[in-house]
Amino acid sequence: TKLTRTIAELVAPATEAGTKKAASADQQDAARINHTMLQSLRDMIGSEKVDELIELFHETCSATIEEIVQATSAGDRTLVASLAHRLKGGALNLGLGAVSDSAIALELVAKSGGETASLEESINELSNAYAVTVTALEQTRTGP
Repeated sequence: TKLTRTIAELVAPATEAGTKKAASADQQDAARINHTMLQSLRDMIGSEKVDELIELFHETCSATIEEIVQATSAGDRTLVASLAHRLKGGALNLGLGAVSDSAIALELVAKSGGETASLEESINELSNAYAVTVTALEQTRTGP
């Protein structure tokens, strides 16, 4: 039994690390980040500037999603479409596939005049894509 406990204590950290790596890889896959594009940006303008752009995206995307929710509550689908379009552009410029795809879908739903439930579902998908992307981006940062 002592041997079993010792083995379990030695294996547990390795298993936890493996699980964290798997979760990290899953998050990277779900975020659909174009790492080639990010690296090209790092080569052109420097890693520090790219990290600043990532932070700016994080701040503005969060605020824009809040604006989208408010515009939806107010029934302003034109504003929802405009805000989604703006998010799409920012995400595409950084190679953030999940956010840009979700923003495109939201923009289309807002413009189509579809059911409110479809609009809310698209907002939830955008929020989820944002959350996964932010987590994945934190793993790509070069700074502290």
